[in-house]
Amino acid sequence: MAMDEEPAAILERVTDAFLALDADWCVTWVNAKAATTFGSVGREMLGRNIWDHLGATTSQPFRAACEQVMRSQEPVIIEDFYRPHDRWYEDRIFPSRSGLSIFFSDITDRKRAEAALNLSEARFRVLVEQGADVVFMLDREGRITWCSPSVQRVLGYTAAEVTGRIGGLLVHPDDRRQAQAAFHDAMTRPGRSANVEFRVQHRDGSLRSIIGYGVNRFDDPTFGAFVGSWHDVTERREAERVLVSAADQLRRLTQRLQLVREEEQAHLSRELHDRLGQPLTMLRLGLTRVSGQLAAYAADLVPQAEAMLAEVDAAIHATRQISADLRPPLLDDFGLAAALEWAGQRFSARTGLPCRLQVDECDLAPEVARALYAITQEALTNVVRHARARTVTLRLVRQPAGVQLDVTDDGVGIPWAATGGESGGLGLLGMRERAAAVGASVVVYPGAAGGTTVSIRLPAAVAP
Repeated sequence: MAMDEEPAAILERVTDAFLALDADWCVTWVNAKAATTFGSVGREMLGRNIWDHLGATTSQPFRAACEQVMRSQEPVIIEDFYRPHDRWYEDRIFPSRSGLSIFFSDITDRKRAEAALNLSEARFRVLVEQGADVVFMLDREGRITWCSPSVQRVLGYTAAEVTGRIGGLLVHPDDRRQAQAAFHDAMTRPGRSANVEFRVQHRDGSLRSIIGYGVNRFDDPTFGAFVGSWHDVTERREAERVLVSAADQLRRLTQRLQLVREEEQAHLSRELHDRLGQPLTMLRLGLTRVSGQLAAYAADLVPQAEAMLAEVDAAIHATRQISADLRPPLLDDFGLAAALEWAGQRFSARTGLPCRLQVDECDLAPEVARALYAITQEALTNVVRHARARTVTLRLVRQPAGVQLDVTDDGVGIPWAATGGESGGLGLLGMRERAAAVGASVVVYPGAAGGTTVSIRLPAAVAP
């Protein structure tokens, strides 16, 4: 039966492909869009049984839907994949007076976008559900509306058990005020984020250290919630605690070894002075007396006696030098300023480098004075080894902020990269450790015009 002219004209103008079937499944109308969509198949099917014409290419869901509409006289809409075209269509099938009216819309792009979105969501779901972090959403009252299953690994509670609870109540009471203060601003301002570290109590009673992060997405229709995550850093914090404890123990051990070393040096210095220095002095007096007597009775032995006296003098001098290196007597008897002046004069005598002195009197505790003196000796040794300097300046000043001791040279300078942390080598590390033991600090920096300054700074709280 031919279609009326006016409806036919309308169907030619619709953007969807259109087919009309009679009660015997014969095609009575194919609009231009359908002919274009189905190609030669569409143009040749007019007047023919659609199932005979399509044959093996017939989509079974499509045929079943058509038969259902024909029986029930109720419209059906399905989404169907048509394999010959490798495309998806939305089939809208309506009963008509003579059979069926069918509209086809190409929805391939939408289906592919949905498939990509579903894949993305599936991957995200796996990441969230299998990830180590707890991911959650809060409503404006702070209640948990959704929580990832990982909460059971972190807190021992299932997601269902924490859903509906106020998220802040899971925080340890001692840390709750801090956490609420950090998140309050973010909860009330769209787009604002916050992060804070706090503790939560596990179901088994143990405490877990958490870094919490969240962002306000109440104005985002995708979420409409405050979205956050909890990252469990308990093991990391415990490892840090153990590391800090070990470092502290090592530092105290180093300080103890340094103290023992200084005590041993002081003991050896006294022993050299008392048990070796004094007997050598007495031996020299005796040799001097014998040498005077030999001049009258055995003049030929006088040169030998004088040579022996020279050797004894050299031994006395070496003993004094060794004793002074082990523990300068001026440091204990007259203080740091006098010891630095002596050290500067001795440095010049040994190296030939002028050593300028600017030294204030500073009454420091013995252990502090010993530490600053030892650091100065290490700095002067580095000047000789590395600086290629022409002059050195020792400057000890007392300021309102405390005591500052600088050892400055005009040599080749030290690279900035070698002045910080442990990268400066064991020498600088040893200086810093020794200073830290008495509450001081060491700063090493290159001069603007070359050279290097080692600055020892003792706060007023430590310096009496």
